[in-house]
Order: sequence, then C-alpha cells, then structure tokens
Amino acid sequence: MLDISRQAKTYLWIWIITSVINAIVSIFGVFGVYSFLSYLLFMVLSTPFILLYIYNIDCLTYGNCNAWSWFITIMSSLSLIFLTIMMILVAVTSRQFASSINDIIQKGNNESVISDTSKDSK
Repeated sequence: MLDISRQAKTYLWIWIITSVINAIVSIFGVFGVYSFLSYLLFMVLSTPFILLYIYNIDCLTYGNCNAWSWFITIMSSLSLIFLTIMMILVAVTSRQFASSINDIIQKGNNESVISDTSKDSK
C-alpha cells in the first residue's frame, strides 16, 4: 500500500468507510438521487484536503517536514489576521448600524410627538 504512517492509514480507512456509509444513506435515505450527486461533488472537492490532512498526520508522525510546518504556520497566522480584520469591520459596521438605528428611532419618536400634539390641537 502507501508508505505512510499507521495513524494516516487509520484515518484513510475511517474516511473511506464513512464516505461509503454516507453515500449509501444519501442514495437510499430520504434525499434521493440529487443528494447523492451533491455528495459526490462534495467528495470530489474535499479529496485534496483529505489528502493534505493525511500528509499532515504523516509529517507529525515521521517528522522532517520543515516546509510543511512553515506552510501550516503561515496559514494559521493568516487565519488569525483575517479574523482580527473581520472583527474590526464588524465592530465598525455595527457601531454605524447602531447609530443609524438610533437616528431612525429618534426621528420616529419626534414624528409621533408631533402627530400627538397636532391631534390635541384639533
């Protein structure tokens, strides 16, 4: 078979078994043929990531994967940076949204006061 670690082989077998079970459930379950086609598309798209994960397990077991460890470090750092940027954008946007909601509420309250006073004067 492949020259990979036992842990990676175990993960590969579990992935194969669960994929077959999920395919059978999607065919004979409630979902029908279209669900099987969407599951098949999902499997085709996720296979490169599964293979990368198997390589990652293999590197963790055997070592000597300096380039891979830098790749993981860069990807993890980018996700942290993107998360921080998203939180800043959400904070700024929500503050602007809250101020515009407050303006609408204040405008609505002023209009209701004006309409109440106009009814009283009649």
